[in-house]
Amino acid sequence: MTLSEEYVEVLNLENISVKYEILNGENYVEISDSDAIEVGSYKFRVLFINKTTSEVNMTKEATLTITRAVKFIINGAVFVFDGTEQSIEIPKGVTTAGTIKATEIGNYSFVANIEDKAHYMWPDGTYESKKFDWHIVGKSVNVPNFSVGENKDKNIYYVTRYSKNIYSKNDYSDITEDIYFMFGRESTGIPHEILKENYEKTIRIPMVPSARSLNLSNCVAIIASEALKQRNFYSLSTREVIKGEDFLFTEETKND
Repeated sequence: MTLSEEYVEVLNLENISVKYEILNGENYVEISDSDAIEVGSYKFRVLFINKTTSEVNMTKEATLTITRAVKFIINGAVFVFDGTEQSIEIPKGVTTAGTIKATEIGNYSFVANIEDKAHYMWPDGTYESKKFDWHIVGKSVNVPNFSVGENKDKNIYYVTRYSKNIYSKNDYSDITEDIYFMFGRESTGIPHEILKENYEKTIRIPMVPSARSLNLSNCVAIIASEALKQRNFYSLSTREVIKGEDFLFTEETKND
């Protein structure tokens, strides 16, 4: 029997399980998720095991190369000046030339390079160097309407991981009242001095304990959806208007 014939025969057996192992030093160790392995080239093997006897029916060996897309770097990132050093988070596998840390208000830039092109790439699948701009701005530029002591008459909710108040427990149902939700950047959030001085109006979206933040657009959608639901989707259509609410059941007839 040739190896290819044996391979086909093994795969046709319903009581076969597959086990993946990677060479670690002198010994093979089982792996279940390639994301847990550092980038690089490894020797690995696949074991086809009989579920009844636990015997290995066949082993196939090969070379495994782990490649990663580096973490996305935001172009045009904006920090609010607070007197402390601000910095751009540089993902593993990337080297930079230029300014990635600064304290003073100003415009900054740097060039990022994929150092190990054999194992890293940009999220868009490219490898060429990229130029990034970022900025530190004064508070009056970025948050003029939310400074301490201003707009206290407005009903503003501040969305933050540091709040103990679950967003869905607040009452947003009064359609005659304007409400505002403030969101911060995914990396740093709303400036802490604003949160501390308005802590009773902060709200939190529940997330897994190990999460640092959620995607900003998803957060906006979650909060806005809750507010709209409590207002019974005021001024929004709850039925299909353009094609008609019974369109699914009448489209064939109309096509005829």
